[in-house]
Amino acid sequence: STIAEVGLGLAGFTGILVALGRRGAAFSRPEVLRLLLLLVSSLGAVFLALLPFALHESGVGNATCWRLSSALLAAFTSVSLAYLGYQIYRQRAEFGELFSRTVFVVVATGSIVMVVLQLSNVAGLGVRPRPGPYVFGLLWLLFIGSLQFARILFVRGPET
Repeated sequence: STIAEVGLGLAGFTGILVALGRRGAAFSRPEVLRLLLLLVSSLGAVFLALLPFALHESGVGNATCWRLSSALLAAFTSVSLAYLGYQIYRQRAEFGELFSRTVFVVVATGSIVMVVLQLSNVAGLGVRPRPGPYVFGLLWLLFIGSLQFARILFVRGPET
């Protein structure tokens, strides 16, 4: 539940940034994309951190719980971050290093590793599915959200 609390905190700080960041002015496209990435990753971590509890309370056994949780985390990471990664890749041509190539490569590579880790937990691969890989996947989502939060605060583009 601590992961859910941290994710909710990041999402809450996003709301504060939005409310105080631009009085009367529209957000630029890069800012909107960063905020979206922050919200998707942090709120995804919140809901996915609570998922195993709901599954357990529904009577789902341990192995099945971690298989389902890891499968949903892999799907969420694949779809949401692939879409947002594509949007960032497209906008790099226009906005340059506002979307750092290094950050892009780190997040894309780490996300692929996390998806493979989740899929190995789903498959079992010689061991029973367990919570460890799932927790690492959730922490990865929080890392992405935290990274975007820091970049929103400290890496500014041209004012619109």
